[in-house]
Order: sequence, then C-alpha cells, then structure tokens
Amino acid sequence: MKKRIIYFLFALMSGVLFSCGGHSVANSEEELITATVSGKEHVVDYDEGDPETGEEPNKHSYYLIYTDKEVFKIEDSLIFGQFNSSDVYGMIAEGETYKFKVFGLRIPFLSTYRNIVGVYTTDNTALKAPKTSNSKNTFIIKVTGKERVDGQYLIYTNEGTFKIEDSLIFGRFNSSDVYGMMKKGKYYRIKTFGIRSGLLSTYQNIIEVEALE
Repeated sequence: MKKRIIYFLFALMSGVLFSCGGHSVANSEEELITATVSGKEHVVDYDEGDPETGEEPNKHSYYLIYTDKEVFKIEDSLIFGQFNSSDVYGMIAEGETYKFKVFGLRIPFLSTYRNIVGVYTTDNTALKAPKTSNSKNTFIIKVTGKERVDGQYLIYTNEGTFKIEDSLIFGRFNSSDVYGMMKKGKYYRIKTFGIRSGLLSTYQNIIEVEALE
C-alpha cells in the first residue's frame, strides 16, 4: 500500500514538472524576460468565507499579462515594496514588447504565475507612474483599458490608473457619463485631484477631460 502511495505521488510530481514545459518549477529566482504582450486581464477571486461565524468572503485581486513567452501576473508585493500593481497594469500596452523582471514559480498544473516586479521598455526605461501632489495635476494620457470595480470607475492609462468619481467640491455629478465617453486607444488631456497611494488603494480623481485628435 505504501509503495502505491509513493508511486502515485511520484507520478503526480512528474506530471507537474512536465506540465511546466520550458519553465522549471525550481526556477524561483529573479529573471529578466523580453516578451511581447498579446493581452491582459483583471482577475478577482473570492473565497467561501465562513457561514457559521458570519465571516464575509475575502477578495483576492490580481492582474494577468499574456505574452508570447508565458503568462505573468502583477500583484502587490511586500517583499519587493510594490504597491502599484494597477498602475503597472495600466501602463502595459497590448502589442508592445517589454523587458519583464519576474519572480516566483510558473506551475500550470496549480495555476500559479510568476509575478512581475519590474517592467522596462526595450531601451531600458522603467515604467513608473508619475509622482503627484494633493493638488490639481494635468496629464496627456492614452487609455489602455477601463472597468468598474466595486462601484468605482477606473481608467487605465500609459500614465497610471485614475478613477472617475462624483465630486461635490468640483460640482461634478456625471461620472458615469464621463466614463462612458472615454474610449480605449484614444488620447485625452485630463486634470486630476487627489493622491495616488498604492498602499491604501487610493487613486487620483479625474475632474476634467478634453479629447485630443
């Protein structure tokens, strides 16, 4: 009986190793990979919670980047001091080639992905969202994507991630209209207010939008 269990575990681990293709499960060190982005996706998972204690399901959010080499994820990481995963996700454009610094294990059998901890253009320029102050800021942006998350309108751009939210201070109550008018792939001049904090998951609010030809 013990031998059968050992054979079963050996076969299972062999399947995991072979399912990883060219990426060994033992490769958990940092690696720099040049790859072309073919798509990207925001994934939100919920656990079951605990009905007996009334514990609410916990949300787990991360981003997937599909490339011609493998699928990577972008997730905040305390180890690498990375708390701007949504900004990095927004700045990555489909069809472009980047150098990705990745860490972790890619195990298709377990649906685990290597985490992107640094992104660089082909001329070695790091993708970083611009620093802002708690005042009005102006950006010229290209929209790379948009979505509504937990009732909040998010706009992903080449300059980072912004939100569109009604504001009593600025007399703006048409956030859903503004969100609907902004289109992926188009350029805009925007004015924003607020502080972008990856650690606190706060975003600058878009208070003015001007479409550019």
